[in-house]
Amino acid sequence: MDFLTVGNLTKDLVAGGYTVGGAVTYASVTALRQGWRPGVLSRIGPDVAMPAVFQEFDLISLPASQTLTFENIYTD
Repeated sequence: MDFLTVGNLTKDLVAGGYTVGGAVTYASVTALRQGWRPGVLSRIGPDVAMPAVFQEFDLISLPASQTLTFENIYTD
């Protein structure tokens, strides 16, 4: 692990489902693109399926009954 992020991974509700978000996700993807092996320490519930990119991360998941969730509503 070259880069550790600590914080809330989020379940972002969008039209048609959800996406995984949160600063730990975006910072870790950025670190990965810089050639670093990122680590993520977060509370994650059983309600989230991890995206394939997380296979490239060292994931330390603390148990939670559900993942921190946001609903994103976009209007014109």
